[in-house]
Amino acid sequence: MTATFVEARPPASKDDRAWRWTVHDARDLARIRVAMSDTASAAAASTDSAPANSASAHTSASAAASGPGPLLAVSSERIGVVFSELATNALRHGTGPITAMLSRSDNGWLIVIEDADVTQGPRFRPSREDRPGGHGLRLVTRLARAAGWHRGGARKQVWAEVGDNPPPDLLRDLTR
Repeated sequence: MTATFVEARPPASKDDRAWRWTVHDARDLARIRVAMSDTASAAAASTDSAPANSASAHTSASAAASGPGPLLAVSSERIGVVFSELATNALRHGTGPITAMLSRSDNGWLIVIEDADVTQGPRFRPSREDRPGGHGLRLVTRLARAAGWHRGGARKQVWAEVGDNPPPDLLRDLTR
């Protein structure tokens, strides 16, 4: 888990496969969230059929053996929440066009939200009882292995890497 959004390039993608979506407005969020979650679930299912000596098959088998658990213990659910929070921030504070990308990284899944506002990166807003909001970036840092942002020419990338396995402190807190 990271405590802040660092200004850094996102981790490298594991392979050439990347799934992309355009986020036009808030009506697209649910559809893309489901598509990202389904993509991650399908990729995990295809990894389950890998040879037994592969590391990913071992991870999938041990996850299956642990049985049902908290919903956010499943990487596809964490991917959906992280996407929703980052894309909502881009819609609220960024400049279009906004694109979303999902790819595999060495440590899990990389979610990148790109927009055209390069003037500033994500900022944590103080939470206040008298107004809603201000929790999205904190939630992302809780669910992700790492998070950051990067200016690249006329585009800004805000990214988060969601691990195949949940952060240990997240599982502990979810099962209390």
